[in-house]
Amino acid sequence: MATTIGQAVSRIRNTIKAVKMDAFITDRYIYSLILKYSNMYMKQEMDKGKYMALMSVYKTIPCVDLIEIDKVSACCDIKSGCTIMRTKDKLPTFVTGEYGPLIRLVSSIDGSTDAAITTPHTYEVMQHSSGWKYNNQKYFYLLDEYMYFPDSNWPQAKVDAVFQDSIASLQCDNKCQSIQNSTASVMDYLYALIEQGVLKDLGMSVQVPTDTAGADKQSLQKP
Repeated sequence: MATTIGQAVSRIRNTIKAVKMDAFITDRYIYSLILKYSNMYMKQEMDKGKYMALMSVYKTIPCVDLIEIDKVSACCDIKSGCTIMRTKDKLPTFVTGEYGPLIRLVSSIDGSTDAAITTPHTYEVMQHSSGWKYNNQKYFYLLDEYMYFPDSNWPQAKVDAVFQDSIASLQCDNKCQSIQNSTASVMDYLYALIEQGVLKDLGMSVQVPTDTAGADKQSLQKP
């Protein structure tokens, strides 16, 4: 069973209570520190090539609404008459690794066609290449927290990635789920190290095992 945000926060709060009482340390602040260290360690694992270790923290937004906007107005307040598809709203913040945001898949909502990440400049260069007319790959790029689709007319897209915050409100089955019951973006086997960083920021310290097996024993699933 996946660890929830409430469980992650409770573990830290229980340690705090065992040391001192501080009514000014809120759950929101505690979870912000958990995310700070979780994101740091996720990036390190990604940079080491430990992709399988990240599988549990990837999450899917099944239906991201897209709208048609003027292609030029995506960067300037000018109308050109040429249009491009863009996410209707800004996307939640992605966790990033050495090679960019941790995005595993962007596709049509039925998963039949996927889109590869690029940049506006790279896409422009590809369009002028000799083999462009034979390229059937769809593309997207990120700009100002929006996702742009220069060659798709999808009304919606599916996004599978590692997000910094809860996306429960954007998932079909969890729209009314409380934040506390949402799955935490935490790699359980590294939680002992995450906990150490959080408690250090709070002015406390704990003894953390130096071996992976020991760290795993202190996972969020352990009461």
